[in-house]
Amino acid sequence: MFGFTEGCLPMRRWDELNAFFQKSGAKIVFGLNALNGRVPLQGGAMGGNWDTTNAASFIRYTAGKGYKIHGWELGTSSISLGN
Repeated sequence: MFGFTEGCLPMRRWDELNAFFQKSGAKIVFGLNALNGRVPLQGGAMGGNWDTTNAASFIRYTAGKGYKIHGWELGTSSISLGN
């Protein structure tokens, strides 16, 4: 739908999307994956600490560009792990 299939959002694409959001007046709630750095445990749970490095960098980039984000959502979807 938005031309995104690579698994990680390139900043070039994020810039393009934000140009669209601004023109359309959309209010954006963006979901961040909170599984980076965590490991699968027996029974499907996840253990370990979340490595916030990528999320923090992404938020700083977004704020630095002046992009208006209505809200941030933290998710722990492990669909890619088969759960």
